[in-house]
Amino acid sequence: MGKGRPMEPDQRIKKELPNGWQNEIKACKGLRLKPYQTIKFKGVPMLKVYAAHWCPHCTKTVDYLKKNNIEFEYIEIEAQPDQTIKKIIEVNGGDDWVIPTLEFNGKWRPGKVYNEFELHFDLKEMGVIGQK
Repeated sequence: MGKGRPMEPDQRIKKELPNGWQNEIKACKGLRLKPYQTIKFKGVPMLKVYAAHWCPHCTKTVDYLKKNNIEFEYIEIEAQPDQTIKKIIEVNGGDDWVIPTLEFNGKWRPGKVYNEFELHFDLKEMGVIGQK
């Protein structure tokens, strides 16, 4: 068996996404991504995770998403502009920002203490994962 060449990033492949969308995505074999770095799919809503590296509930949420192969964009809350912080505060009741706060396709999940079953249910309700 000979060694195959790794796919170039600009080669296209088709992939069936969990909720039935068909999209072309860039093949990422051989790409080296930094922790929490994602490849965004053109035209496909991406789950956004507003979090902080020091937050244990955020870390558990990120681990859950990775374990379940759920694509997401990690956003370090403390590095965000005031406009983003104000939106996160609004989503969390208007007093302070609470993390991890999730957003998918205009639907928001306020920050909560990590609970795997509740997170799974909320991701279904938001449309991130299929209704299996």
